[in-house]
Amino acid sequence: MKNTIKLFGIIALAAIIGFAMIGCDGDGGGGDDDPIDPIDPPGVYIAGYYVDADDNSIACYWKDGVKKDLTNPSEMQALGDLITVANGRIYVAGSYEDEDNDGYCYWTVNGTTITKTSLTDLDEFLDISAAGNNVYILGVATDSKPYLWTNGTKGSELVPPTGFENGALSGSDVYVVGRTNTNSWYQKGVSGAKTQLNNANAYIIAVSGNKVYTAGFSGYDNYYWVNTTKTKMNLPADAEAGQSAWTGQIKRIYGSGNNVYMLGSYEHTDGEDYDCYWINSTAYSLKSSLSSLTKPIIYNIAGTGSDAYITGYHGSSGNYKACYWKNGTKTDLPAVTGSPDAEARGIFIVE
Repeated sequence: MKNTIKLFGIIALAAIIGFAMIGCDGDGGGGDDDPIDPIDPPGVYIAGYYVDADDNSIACYWKDGVKKDLTNPSEMQALGDLITVANGRIYVAGSYEDEDNDGYCYWTVNGTTITKTSLTDLDEFLDISAAGNNVYILGVATDSKPYLWTNGTKGSELVPPTGFENGALSGSDVYVVGRTNTNSWYQKGVSGAKTQLNNANAYIIAVSGNKVYTAGFSGYDNYYWVNTTKTKMNLPADAEAGQSAWTGQIKRIYGSGNNVYMLGSYEHTDGEDYDCYWINSTAYSLKSSLSSLTKPIIYNIAGTGSDAYITGYHGSSGNYKACYWKNGTKTDLPAVTGSPDAEARGIFIVE
C-alpha cells in the first residue's frame, strides 16, 4: 500500500503493505491423472531480516516463530519486506545487494528449494500476490508510475485514474482506490467501472476473495468500507476529546471475510501520538504495550477472527529485536546467535 509506514521506505502495505490476502487451498478432486493442488500449511508467516555477527544482512521469514533463512551472506546482503503464501509455496518480496547488482526481488520457497527473481526498475512495493504458478508484484517504478510485474517481468504502465491513491492485488487483478475532493471510489483495473464511496476520503485498499476493503475518513471521523458498506471507526478510550480523523490516521489495512484489521495512530489525552489498531470499528491502543520498550517500531498488520497480529521490532541500534504483537501482547521472535539486529516486517496468515 502506498500510505504505509515505510517501512520499505516501507511498506508496507503493507502493506503496506504491508499493506495481503488470506487463503488456504484444499486438495484437488478428480481421477488419478488430475493434478493435486498443494496445501498451504496454516500458520502465521512473517517476513524480515537479521544482521549476523559479521554485520551481514540476511533475508528470512518466520512461520509460527520458526526462522528460515532466504539468503546466504557470502552471496548477498538482503532483507524481506512482504510475504504471501499460495499453492504450497512461500513468496517473500524484498531487496538485495550482491557483488554485481542491487535492487528489488522476490524469493520463492518451494519445499527445500529457494530461488531469487530480480525485479527490474522497481522503486517501491505496493502489494504481492500469487495464483497458480504465477507471482504478481504491484509497485511503483523508477519513473514514479505504477506497473505490474509478472514472474519478474515488468508489464506495461498502469495508467491510474485521476485521484489515484493506492493499489492492491487479488491474483493478477489490480484494484485501485482514489479520491477527488470529498468523493472516493475504488475500481477493478485502472479502466474498470468506478464503485463510488460518496462523501468520503478513502486512501488505502486491500482485497480478499470477492470483498474489497478500503479505509479513510469522512467529515471528522474515520471509516472503513467492505465493498460499499460504510462503518464508522471509534478511537481508543484514552484519545483526546474532539480530535479529528486526521489525528487517527490509518496506515495499513488487511481484510479477512467480514473482518477488517487496520493499523494507525491517534492523539492521546497527554497530547502525544501513539500507535493503535482496529478490529472492525473497535480501536485498541498500543500505548501500554509499547511504552515500556525502547524505540518500538511497528510495520504491518494481519488478523483472523478476533485476533490481530502486528509486526515490528524494539530495542536500540545494534540490539533491535524482531517481534510481533498478538492483541497487544508482544512476543520476540527467536534470536539468532550473535545477531545484533533483526526486524519483522510483512505478515500473512493462512487459516
